[in-house]
Amino acid sequence: MRSPCLAVACFVLVFFAQSVRAGECFFEWLGPDGGNWDDSNSWDLVAGSIFDCETVPEEEDDIAIVAESHLIIQEKTVLPLEAIDLRFATISNANTIRLLGGDSSIWWSGDFSGTGTVEIGQPGSVVPPSPALVLGGSGNRSLLLGQTLINYRSIDMWKSVYLDSLSSIRNEGLFEVRGGADFWETTSGASGAGSFENLGTFLKSGIGTTTIVEGPFINAGDIVVQGGVLRFANAFSHDPATGSLLVESGATVQFASTTGTAVLPDGLVIEGAGTTSFDGGASIHVPGNTTIETPLVIDVSTTQIAVDGTLTTVGDLEWRRGRFTGTGTTVVENALAVTGNSQAYILDGHTFVTRGATAITSSIELDSLSTLRNEGVFDVQDSSDFPGTTLGAMGVGTFENLGTFLKSGRSTTQFDGPFVNSGDIVVQAGDLEFSGGFTQVGGQLVLESGEVSTGVPSVALEVSTGLLAGSGVVGSDLVVGGTIAPGLSAGTIHIEGDASFGGASTFHVEVGGLTPGTEHDAVLVDDKATLGGSLQVELIDNFGPSILPTDSFQILASGTQVIGEFGNVSNGERVFSSDGDSFVVEYDTLSVQLINFRSGEPTAFFLFSGTGAGGTVSLLIEGELVLIATSAGESSVSVVARLASEIGANSPLRDAGVVATVDGSELQLNSAITVDDLQIQDWGLGVQSSPEVPGLSNGWLAVLVFSLAARGVASIGGRRLGRTRS
Repeated sequence: MRSPCLAVACFVLVFFAQSVRAGECFFEWLGPDGGNWDDSNSWDLVAGSIFDCETVPEEEDDIAIVAESHLIIQEKTVLPLEAIDLRFATISNANTIRLLGGDSSIWWSGDFSGTGTVEIGQPGSVVPPSPALVLGGSGNRSLLLGQTLINYRSIDMWKSVYLDSLSSIRNEGLFEVRGGADFWETTSGASGAGSFENLGTFLKSGIGTTTIVEGPFINAGDIVVQGGVLRFANAFSHDPATGSLLVESGATVQFASTTGTAVLPDGLVIEGAGTTSFDGGASIHVPGNTTIETPLVIDVSTTQIAVDGTLTTVGDLEWRRGRFTGTGTTVVENALAVTGNSQAYILDGHTFVTRGATAITSSIELDSLSTLRNEGVFDVQDSSDFPGTTLGAMGVGTFENLGTFLKSGRSTTQFDGPFVNSGDIVVQAGDLEFSGGFTQVGGQLVLESGEVSTGVPSVALEVSTGLLAGSGVVGSDLVVGGTIAPGLSAGTIHIEGDASFGGASTFHVEVGGLTPGTEHDAVLVDDKATLGGSLQVELIDNFGPSILPTDSFQILASGTQVIGEFGNVSNGERVFSSDGDSFVVEYDTLSVQLINFRSGEPTAFFLFSGTGAGGTVSLLIEGELVLIATSAGESSVSVVARLASEIGANSPLRDAGVVATVDGSELQLNSAITVDDLQIQDWGLGVQSSPEVPGLSNGWLAVLVFSLAARGVASIGGRRLGRTRS
């Protein structure tokens, strides 16, 4: 006689009875608690089953165990069933239960315990369009005491599963987690959480939901995070030779392994447009070369990323808190944002490289073995410092700038460790303090505003090579070995200490007006200025024609003393611009000035012989013969004056005092004769002498010079006038 169904199971049994196919046997478990599978009194054949069924379930039968009871399988080595409906009960299994999957099995609640195995399908099974096992219902589902669930076909998981440390799940088919179902540690069996091994496809779907894997996850297949959050809260390992990890847009994979280490092995690539997160105090280990193509978020101060190989982030990185350790390298190819509460650390010899756009609003602590290297654009936007840390090796690590370092925040940013610059440093606002030492091996340090200093009394800021430019304050002593060029056009650099210009240094000055700081460059030194190196001058804003001979330009002022001179120009000598313009440099005890401007426009040279009629006059411009005129009935001097007037020179003729040699009957110019600061090589010109004019003193040979600039003469005899060089 069939026993009446339990109230909680009536609906289920009716459903299954309606779905029984012709030729099937469908059994209901009746008990008792602790009963044996092979006891026929423990089973009831459900209406609709065929008439030649056995008294207990056999191969390819369907069963329902819906009562709160304990069923023991003792004698079956392999029990191949078509489907199972398990609710509330516990099956103690030391053998193999194989669900063939012709019908969908349902695991609503209850436990599988023992050292046996539950197989969904068998090796080589085809993954069906509908799931072979559904995990649903409101109760708890557990694998205990060494039980293993193996999926060869497909599983839909809607509700959580509990695993003790002796139990495991192995997926070789399709395992889809829908919604917020989790893999929890259970307190009912052995302490700890069981593992999940994926050799097939593990799919996390369900937008807005989180799936937590509390046990170790071993992946050698494909992980696809399609929606929601997949969180690995324990050890994670991955075989890149056979496995993949894809995070689709809007989804997140999260490593939060507080009780184990997530190993991101050599060759792993986390792909997709979703997000990767290191969170919850996770322990991450990167032993080889790992690439994260998705955006990456790092949070929680105790999160530790130990990189012994190379971790490359291709997506944007948001670093809120956390520690990078290990002797390897982290490379951020795109944007980096450092936010949070000053709990970002680089420790234990780690090298951290930024290549994209970096925005810093929080401090980063470096121990003495570590390096932070910028190869992109690194913008310190707020009150952010780079101090040492007590978490790693004593001392402070090094910041290397090979790209562009921006200081845009209005507060003070302090580097307690060495700063080595070979790129561009631009101080847009606030103060930049190099208390751990500053070395410039190339590139430039540009002051758009604000202040730069060492922050340590008597320790100088050393610009050993490269450029120091802009308008702002150097709040310490300054040693220049490279180039100092105040202003971004014209400007002033104010040095609140001593200034020393080394022998290889260059002081580049632009002159575009009379007002220091806005129209021409200037350096103001509070204490003494020791000069050396070279002085370069350049006219800007077409200022040359407006300069008067009486104009002066103070380019350096000292509060106490000016010591020495620039190596390329002594007191009273001229310094020339690249266009041939020149100033006389005047040094005194407290300043350096430019005075007595002279334009570098073309100069013409007239050579003539004979002072009477019949003399010959040659006009040469830039060392090339332009024309020759013979005086007929007028003196050579008159010819020169007439020619000068015709071309509009309108300048007085001056005897340049050329030295000549007399060799027999021929006079010839000496080689390398200097005329008015311009050098004329041996021109190879000779004239015949005469007894009535024995030498140069009587005007037989003279060189006269005048400027062609005043009348804007562009050419003579079809020859374009160039600019005279010194």
